[in-house]
Amino acid sequence: MRMRSRHANGVPDALVMKIVNRLIDHCARL
Repeated sequence: MRMRSRHANGVPDALVMKIVNRLIDHCARL
């Protein structure tokens, strides 16, 4: 899940990982 540019959208990695973790957790509950 590595992108070419880590800050392509100007979003910090911490925020990205937080969102991804929430999405994974949400999918796991389904």
